[in-house]
Order: sequence, then C-alpha cells, then structure tokens
Amino acid sequence: MFGLVFAPLHGVNSLQQIYPLISILLPLMLLSYWGGLKVGLGSAILANLILIYNYFIPGDRLFFPQTPLELGLSAFLMFSLALFIGHTQDQNKSLIGKLQNTQNSLDKSLDRLTSYNILLQELLRESHVYYQSLADILPQIIYRVDCEGKLTFVNQAFLKTLGHEQTEIINKRLDRIYPPELAQKFMSEDRWVQETGKGLDRIDSQCFPSSDRPHYFHVIKTPIHNAHGDIVGTQSVSLDITERHSILEALQKSQKRYELATQAGRVGIWEWDFIENTFKLDASLQRLLGYHTEDKQPEFKDWSKRIYSEDKRSLVQQIHRVINGEMKHYEITQRLIHKNGTIRWFLLRGSVQRNEQDQAIQLMGTGTDITEFKATEEALIKAEKKYHSIFENAIEGIFQSTLDGAFINVNPAFAKILGYASPENLIQIIESIQEQVYVDSQQRDRLITLIEEKGEVLGFESQVYRVDGSQIWISENCHAKYSK
Repeated sequence: MFGLVFAPLHGVNSLQQIYPLISILLPLMLLSYWGGLKVGLGSAILANLILIYNYFIPGDRLFFPQTPLELGLSAFLMFSLALFIGHTQDQNKSLIGKLQNTQNSLDKSLDRLTSYNILLQELLRESHVYYQSLADILPQIIYRVDCEGKLTFVNQAFLKTLGHEQTEIINKRLDRIYPPELAQKFMSEDRWVQETGKGLDRIDSQCFPSSDRPHYFHVIKTPIHNAHGDIVGTQSVSLDITERHSILEALQKSQKRYELATQAGRVGIWEWDFIENTFKLDASLQRLLGYHTEDKQPEFKDWSKRIYSEDKRSLVQQIHRVINGEMKHYEITQRLIHKNGTIRWFLLRGSVQRNEQDQAIQLMGTGTDITEFKATEEALIKAEKKYHSIFENAIEGIFQSTLDGAFINVNPAFAKILGYASPENLIQIIESIQEQVYVDSQQRDRLITLIEEKGEVLGFESQVYRVDGSQIWISENCHAKYSK
C-alpha cells in the first residue's frame, strides 16, 4: 500500500525529504488502527489537507505528486487504507466481544459444573452413609478389601465378631487382624475372586478367640467393579449358621437313626396329599418294594397296581372309613406286589390329617414288611397242624400239665388209657393229678424234682388210678417246658 502511495513521487533525492511525510502518516495510521472507522476517515482527510497545503503554498515542498490525477489517486489510496484499517479494528472489537461472551458462558458453565460436582459429592456421601447404615443392621459379617488386600469397609457385625473399632482396622490388611492361617486363607480367596472375576460361595468353619467351639459360616465373595468395569477389590458377606448347622447335624443324625431303624424294622412311610393329588413313598418303603430312590415317585394309580387284587376291596373300605371320620386310624394286613413280581406281606397303618374345616387333606401311614413273619406264622400253623395230627392220632398217651398238678391238654389215647370218654371229660374231672391220678401221691413230687434237676425224665414208672378205680402201671417220658 505504501508503495502505491509513494510510487508517483518525483524529485525525491533522499530519505531526509520523505521523513517528514512518514512522521505524519505513520501516527495517523496508528490512530486509525486504535480509533476505528471514524478516526481512520479523519486521519485520511487530514493527510489530504496537508498534501493540498503543500501544493498551493509556495516555497520548498517535502514532496508532492506532479499532476492532479496523481494527487487524486494518492488521496484515494490513503482513504482506502484508512477505511480498511478502521474496518479491521471494528471486526477485532466484534471478535473481542464474542470472545468475552464466550468467556462469560464458560465461566457460567464452570460454575454449574462446580455446583453439580458438589451435589454429586453430597449424594455420594449420602449413599455411603445409607449403605453403611444398611450394612450395620444386617446380621451378616461384611467387609471390602482393595486389590492390595487392605480393608476399605466393614460393618458392625464384623467389628463385634472380632472385637475391634473401625478406626483400628480400616486400611489395614487382613493378616494384621486375623490369625495367620485364617488370614492367608481369606486373602488367597480374595485374590482368586479378583483375578478370575468370579464369585465364591461356600460353607466354612472358623474358630475365634472368644469361643471354644467352631463357628460355621455361609460365605459369599464377589468382585467389586469401578465405573469403567475394572475390578478394584473384593466384597465378602458371611452369615453365621452355627445354630442352623447344629440343627442340621442333629437332623441328619436323627435321619440316620430313622433309616437304620426302618431298615432293621423293615418299615417305611407313605403319604397321600389330597390337595396336591400327590402320592409319595419314603426311601425305605421304596427299597422294600424293589425301587430306587432316584426312580420317579409313583402316582396313586401306580401304587394301587401294587396291591394284590384280592386285598384291594378291604383296603379301600378301610381308607374310606378313615376319611369319612368313622375311624381315627386303620390297621390292615395286605399283600403288595414287589417290583420283581413276588408277593410281599405288609402291615399297613394310617391316619388322616384334617384342616380347620375338618376336611381330609392328607392321609399318612406306615408300611411294615412282615413277609418273613408271615412265612414263620404259616410254618408254625403247619407245624401245629402236623403236631395236632400226631397228638390226636398217636397210640401213646400224651399230656401237658402245670407244676401244681392241673392238666392243660391230653390226647385221646391218654384219656383212653385212664378210661375216660374223651380228653375234655378227663380235664373236667381231674383237678389234682397228685391226688386223683397217682396211687402214691409222693410219686408226683419225685417226678417234678427229677425234671427240675435234669430237664427231662425217661422211663419213670408209676401206678395210677383209672376212672373206674382200678390201678395200672405206666411209664412216663417227661420234658420240662420253660417260659421265655
């Protein structure tokens, strides 16, 4: 721009000639820069007045264009320069204003962010207090550790169990609090949870100095994540289940005794729920019928198929009478079909459970396998029948008597030997064997003494009376019978 202004000048021989002009124009341009459009226009007018003055006033001139055209062109260029500088200053002021507005907006946003941050910190503190208060009322022992194994949080149950104050243990490692072996175990588990990102769920026994017996805990450990999803520690929740464990142990022992008793007694339990329409057999009764505990529980229709066909009617009648309230309980001997197809004898007992409206809701009972007893009973019946046949048909006289001299039983042959019409007739008439049968009453005493000494007597000869008063000699073989 300066080149355009000074290019038309002629007769300028040295910097000394143009220096006054530069000393005038340069301050005017600076005034234009700082003063804006109005100052720029004023500066341009002033510069042109100086040029005109130098043109019209005679004398030495600093410089001036030679023609009016050059004068107008120089004036126009100087005016344009001043106008440009002034416009640039206006733009700068506008930009500075926008920057100032932006700065104000940023300051307001920063103030809002600061307030929001304070609010978040307050909410975080309230959340921590809420979590602490919630954890403190829980019976579980709760603690949190960071990845270095230092405690970052504990609840009141933890402090009460170990007998510490919170200020004594926060930011301390577990090996500074627990016994070495227990601390090593807990820290190893915490590291495993942090390394694998998996939870831990187990039952553990621990001994504390304040107790001389082990405590049992249900322990659950989970990883702690930050907002970015990174694992930053482990949380442990332990519930003291010592009492429940003791009850469970007692229940298991009782169950074991029950199983041993039912196995020894060959008895099981069944129940029929009328509300749920379910029928269940316990493990013992399932085994007695040839089933395994992992087999599907039979429905009532399956159970009814196990009842021997000839016994179904009597069992159904008994059950209906109990359900209808005609009987408090029932007891019946039934034949049931084993899984292998064999017939087993069972003694079934049952009673009904009723609700508040006296409606039958459940039938429960026991089943005792009496197959062996039944076999023994049948064998005894057969033996008794066989003995009775021998007893009745023997040609030798057979009798049973008490020690005090009364007949219990006699066979027809013995009644005939003594001349009585029948065994019943003999038992009815003879009240004292010693006085009415033996000729020598002392002979009966001798026989009893020998039996007591030896347990049996063979070939003991005695003289006895017949019913007609005649006397005969008999030989007795006697055995003692002892009570259980």
